[in-house]
Amino acid sequence: MAHRVTLSVRRNNADRLKADLKKAQEAKKSVVRVFFASRNLELSYYNDRFALQKGDFVYVSGKLSGQLGVVTDITHCFKIKLSDYERVIAVADTKIKGEFYNVGADFITFDSAALPYKKVLSWLKPPEFFSPEIVQGSEIRSFCIDDLSAMKVSAGTVEGAKDCLDDGRIKYISVCKNQGRAIVVGREIYEIEFKIKNGRISDLFCSCYETDYCSHSVATVFWLREVLDMIENNFKTEYEKSGCFSVVDRTLFLHFSVGYKEKSKIVL
Repeated sequence: MAHRVTLSVRRNNADRLKADLKKAQEAKKSVVRVFFASRNLELSYYNDRFALQKGDFVYVSGKLSGQLGVVTDITHCFKIKLSDYERVIAVADTKIKGEFYNVGADFITFDSAALPYKKVLSWLKPPEFFSPEIVQGSEIRSFCIDDLSAMKVSAGTVEGAKDCLDDGRIKYISVCKNQGRAIVVGREIYEIEFKIKNGRISDLFCSCYETDYCSHSVATVFWLREVLDMIENNFKTEYEKSGCFSVVDRTLFLHFSVGYKEKSKIVL
């Protein structure tokens, strides 16, 4: 059941000025302490690419590559031997501003700029500096979202999809102007893409790169049906007006929108 509670994440004037100044600044060389909650470990890294602040979520090189950490301390006065230090290589994009509605265990927004796919992906996965070569066939497979039997998947795949959905592993799904994306957390971070028009889904692919529909893709379709039903019953006007929606797991959203920031405000 959807609860019409509007949530806006805003920064006060001082925070906005600080953010603007940060954008204007060139990256300043620093040594930063980074805490990795998944390992309960804090280490020092060299940074010369980003204007970092305490509370920023970062990815680093070295043994903890791929692990998300949070900056706990920054020093600009130092003299080090670079060969002794790994580096900060990426920063998660946690700048969030917009209007969100609380729907069960998730938040939904109808503003295409409020929660784009690449922003949420940066919370879960470091950027790929060396992307694999991808090829795609030209044959179009499509099916009606109300007739999932047309997907022709095995009973095992359906069961895997239901487990994925029941376990809450779909952390994000969005549709904007007929183009859809989703993020599923499992052994890896799986990226789903699809198109939807007039109730038909086509070009449904998952980054696990199975040639048939996988459990991640099927779970995404199951979840998409539930989301579209919820929107039809509660947010039909909002969706028709924008043509876009993004749904994100509530815990994930709050962790990165508020998280370790020194000053954040949620207005209900």
